[in-house]
Amino acid sequence: MSKEKDIIDILGHELKTPATVIKLNAQLLEKFSGQIDKDRDEYERYLSRINQAIEEQLELMEMLLTSSGIEGDNIELNIEKVDIKERIELCIDNFSNQAKGKNIRIFNKINSDTPSVLADKIKIMEILNNLIGNAIKFTNKGSITIQTSFDNDYVSVIIKDTGIGIKEEDIPKIWDKFYRVDNDCKTKYSDNINIVKPGGSGLGLYVVYNLIKMMKGDIEVESKYGKGSLFIFRLPVYKD
Repeated sequence: MSKEKDIIDILGHELKTPATVIKLNAQLLEKFSGQIDKDRDEYERYLSRINQAIEEQLELMEMLLTSSGIEGDNIELNIEKVDIKERIELCIDNFSNQAKGKNIRIFNKINSDTPSVLADKIKIMEILNNLIGNAIKFTNKGSITIQTSFDNDYVSVIIKDTGIGIKEEDIPKIWDKFYRVDNDCKTKYSDNINIVKPGGSGLGLYVVYNLIKMMKGDIEVESKYGKGSLFIFRLPVYKD
């Protein structure tokens, strides 16, 4: 086991415990919101910020642990029949408030006949959280469209955004571990602030790519800088 993997593994586990405790206590505070008469809106706004920050931290730590597992070739997948429609809809619900806060519309165009896939239910959520989370994070106006298609062998999940896009020369490198694309883009906060695409840690798409490959699928991206990106990943159809 490499020293880098050791450190990531230890940090991931050590930080996950207190973050989970904070999340549980924030959920307990939500139960008392109905008893708050003064400044209730402000109370709920701050509570929402706590919950969002903790969710992001837990997702980052899960990504660190998955990355460490990929590096050490010790990821254990629970391959089973998974209702991919239900997973996507759950993820869309989870991101609805975040998208609403940025005035971004999410269009759900999931084909109702989409079959189940043969995959790991938890890891599918990690993949969707990364891809949809990136789409929202790097889209300042417009929309995100999520749709599915399928044939006899594979289900395809398409995530299209109207965000900042990726420069052509950077596309082949985005799956590399710790690779961060320096795409300059104006933000709603300042015209002088640069943001990074596709992810602050440089781990998100590395994890996504490897998990999909481990589940016998594939992923590709089409993007135009300044216009938006389209990610398509495919997973095997579950067959009785």
